[in-house]
Amino acid sequence: MGNNPVSPSPSPEQQIRVASGDLTVQLMPTSIKIYFLTEERLEIVSSLAVGNAVYLGILGISVGLVVSFGIVLKTVTLNAADTALFGALALASGFSTVICGLMFGVGFRRSRRSLDQIKQSPIIKQLSQ
Repeated sequence: MGNNPVSPSPSPEQQIRVASGDLTVQLMPTSIKIYFLTEERLEIVSSLAVGNAVYLGILGISVGLVVSFGIVLKTVTLNAADTALFGALALASGFSTVICGLMFGVGFRRSRRSLDQIKQSPIIKQLSQ
């Protein structure tokens, strides 16, 4: 075991007292990167979750479609079939706008709750002291 670079060398154990009880930590040789974030950046990262970004993008497209179809319906003289088609497309876009808006709101509130849980965690409180 002497020349094997993969085998870990014996390391000291360290006990840390946390709110939930004692925690035993074994120190092993490794490489770790720790990034410190300001509270504002942490809020930005949590609000830009992938699902939220998708719903926000589709929400923007849907709002644009509703406006576009509405402008066409108000300004262009169409026959009955085209008016019905553009009306149906405007309603579908409006429905999509409402659904995406609601889903974005739900995802945003979920990420805010998750961020609040991170901020209230005992480890974060211990590090901030």
